[in-house]
Amino acid sequence: MFTFAADDFAFRQEYFGGLLIRKSNNEIFEISKWDYIFLSLVREGVWPDQAESLMLGNFGVHFQPDLEAYEQSGFIVDQSTHGAPLPSVPLGDIDVSRLWLDLPPGYLCAPAEVSIYPTLRCQLSCDFCFAAEPMSQGSKRSEVSAATWLLTLESLAAAGTYSLSVLGGEPMQYGEIVPLLDGLNGLFPKMGLTSNGQSWSKELEEAVISCGNLVPCFSLQSLDDFNVRYMGRNFRIKRTTSLISRLLAGGRKSRINAVYSGQSSAQLRDLADFCDKSECEALSIAYRFDLVHHDSFREFRNVAESLREYIDQRGYCFTFRPEGCLTYTAYPEISEIKDLTAYQKLYFGCDAGKTRMEIHPSGDAYACAVLTAPETRLGNVFESGWSDVWNGSKVAAHLRTAMTKADKCHGCGLLEACNGGCAAVVLHATGELIGEADPRCLL
Repeated sequence: MFTFAADDFAFRQEYFGGLLIRKSNNEIFEISKWDYIFLSLVREGVWPDQAESLMLGNFGVHFQPDLEAYEQSGFIVDQSTHGAPLPSVPLGDIDVSRLWLDLPPGYLCAPAEVSIYPTLRCQLSCDFCFAAEPMSQGSKRSEVSAATWLLTLESLAAAGTYSLSVLGGEPMQYGEIVPLLDGLNGLFPKMGLTSNGQSWSKELEEAVISCGNLVPCFSLQSLDDFNVRYMGRNFRIKRTTSLISRLLAGGRKSRINAVYSGQSSAQLRDLADFCDKSECEALSIAYRFDLVHHDSFREFRNVAESLREYIDQRGYCFTFRPEGCLTYTAYPEISEIKDLTAYQKLYFGCDAGKTRMEIHPSGDAYACAVLTAPETRLGNVFESGWSDVWNGSKVAAHLRTAMTKADKCHGCGLLEACNGGCAAVVLHATGELIGEADPRCLL
């Protein structure tokens, strides 16, 4: 007999069926409605043959599960190889009707990825910071306790949110960062904490080392004076690099985040060499976002490809990630995307309000980190609850259902994922959230 591998997977229903997220590596599996119901029954303790009978009796479906595929993927475990099989639960105790709810199409039942900003205060003034405008309005008065944050985050985790990013501002400026991290320990399958690494206490280092699967991510643009130019003269590179070494000695690997702002090839290669030497998990190079001045996507592509080639030649083992919305338009060879699954249609392209939500210190929620104009506020999760905000926001509903009016987009093979590009850029350029095409598009 088989049992569901509940300790290994996050499991959630969606309008198209369901998602399973492997906790060890965040691999995502998209499954059908009937797979979801069957696995839900197995998770309840029902034997597979009885689950098939229940589905026939309650849904009129002759469903034949692929038990071999389930087992190979790790969804279920054969108890016959792990001692005596467990007895099936009494079938009369199973309320099959509650296992499937009809959900509205076009977005996830809960955000897959959430970013929180416990504070928008920061001791630096990075030239490229996407949160510069919200930070200018941030104050300690708008911040809430770790206990308030954890009430919302525990509810999100229970609903199946699998990825949490703790951002800022500088999260270390938040007075209750240690209690917050203690409460987050083991709560989400994937967790990241982004910091400049300049003001960590010993207590904080110990909290990060002890916090389950948390990955500390450090903003570092180069290992020379270029970094000072873009992150401020108060930035001390040695503080951050030494911190990364101490965390590694405690068993916690880090990640380096850089924003491409004109660094030379040598400067980026130095960062890659440092990541290898410091046993970092990943190095990401992000496209520099700017609502007004649009840097070249082609230049970013060339830089990213050159650095990837260097990393591959050296045989470095860390993950390299070029990041940036709409940068895929610098790849004209990708002329169309075919056969996207329901989840991929939401996740690829713009995921604002479809799979992602950002929460500011006061609880104000937004669909995207750069979509923070007053008129784009989704609601307040501390006042209304995240579910009411996620499901009831008119702004989110518009992002999920509106289609671009641009003629050039409707003849594009990427329309299904892209839908006209970045809503924040389009809003700034035209005054309309979704309407004309993103002026940065190269296709």
